[in-house]
Amino acid sequence: MNLASRALRQALFVAALASGLAAGAAFAANSYAVRNLVSDGGVPAEHRDDNLKNGWGIALSATSPIWVADNGTGKSTLYDGLGNMLSLVVTVPSASGSDPGAPTGIVFNGSNDFVVRSGTAAGAARFIFAAEDGLISGWSPGVDATHAIHAVFMASAVYKGLTLASNGGVNMLYAADFHGHKIDVFGPNFTPRKMPGAFVDRSTFCPSVGACTSRMHKRKRTATTRSPGRASESSTRSIPAGTCCNG
Repeated sequence: MNLASRALRQALFVAALASGLAAGAAFAANSYAVRNLVSDGGVPAEHRDDNLKNGWGIALSATSPIWVADNGTGKSTLYDGLGNMLSLVVTVPSASGSDPGAPTGIVFNGSNDFVVRSGTAAGAARFIFAAEDGLISGWSPGVDATHAIHAVFMASAVYKGLTLASNGGVNMLYAADFHGHKIDVFGPNFTPRKMPGAFVDRSTFCPSVGACTSRMHKRKRTATTRSPGRASESSTRSIPAGTCCNG
């Protein structure tokens, strides 16, 4: 091998090595390590919290701890950035008042809108929850320090997510209704709003029969068949095989 050929091969090797090192550095800069901070014991984590079952939505303000909607226990639990549990645990109600709530979506509200009331106490809900039984509730520390308060109930809805945004300078809540294939909108006093051009999902989605007979869909039977003040026995019936849950 002549000197020119050897020099060329060495130059190509050095270029390939430099390219590989650069690619490795770029990969490292765009990767992360998973660190399990807290769980209910189902997976190993640095902290254990038995209330944290089927954790769903997460919300926080610029200065607050992390709030999690615990769908499986009807609670909202609070954590710092290292997964340490805070002492405050908020109970999220159900529409019936007899079963645990099933919160999914949660948002922080920094405005004076979305006031909740209990007796003579009233205050803006700092954290607002949407639940699978169609209930929207809000937590205001001056109204009830450990319980969210009923705000509005939509009997046919199964809410899976929630967000808050300004529309024309007016604060609005947007709740994703899985059962109704739509987004429900609520004004700053929790009043339902009809919005022009509102989103509606025209597709049909039918989960497995196992999912159809889950607690959420049995709860839906309660919400849709309940007469004022009492729950129907149909809330405990399983949905027949082949039946589509959201039809």
